[in-house]
Amino acid sequence: MSYIEKLFNLKDKVIFTEKPLFDHFQAMEIKNNKVFVGYVLRFHPLIQKIKEIIKNEDIYFVEVNCNSYLPNWRNNIDYKDSYSSHKNRGGGVLLDLSHELDYIMWLFGELKVDHSFQSKISELEIDSDDINIINGKLVNDIKINITLGYFSKISRRDIFIHSKNKTIKIDLINNNVETVDISGSKEQYEIDNLERNFMFKAMHNDILNDKEFACTFEEGMETMKVINTIQEQNV
Repeated sequence: MSYIEKLFNLKDKVIFTEKPLFDHFQAMEIKNNKVFVGYVLRFHPLIQKIKEIIKNEDIYFVEVNCNSYLPNWRNNIDYKDSYSSHKNRGGGVLLDLSHELDYIMWLFGELKVDHSFQSKISELEIDSDDINIINGKLVNDIKINITLGYFSKISRRDIFIHSKNKTIKIDLINNNVETVDISGSKEQYEIDNLERNFMFKAMHNDILNDKEFACTFEEGMETMKVINTIQEQNV
């Protein structure tokens, strides 16, 4: 039994682990404890607001983009020395930015990957993947495209949700939502001064108390299955 199995199967513990659960899928069951995974974007106020907004929408296409510049991620370390830059240390955009996979499945349900592209294409001095493009389907045959990248000098982290009645844009950097309906009518919603640690505090509070929104071990394993499919498609 591995050390992680021993840890997860202590008795009557609440265990919090960083995301993703593994760098490659491993079949595992939790017998005696409650294990939660650190997918903090579930606690972003806009993600929670969108979960309510989309309940009655007839959605047919979702676009997800998360692109930024890896050398700007950590001020106190050369990016070439960070785990993100090294495949054998669990680096790469697919694992680092698996937040996007988690919140999409939390919002819409199961994600089935039809095609994916995982590679290193930029000038960055890394051996991990710096781009990942995923095409697939969600429940009710909703089509989805997800693009994750390490090399964009212009950061973006947004979601476009297209339905028969409207398009919804969620900007997770500028913390706003914009909707435009088929008549051209616009609505906007913005969060001012979102505290940097708000989501982390909310996640820990939820794990210690209500356990309503936090990613469970089982949900974390579903994300690992999606990661595994993409890794196998790009061997």
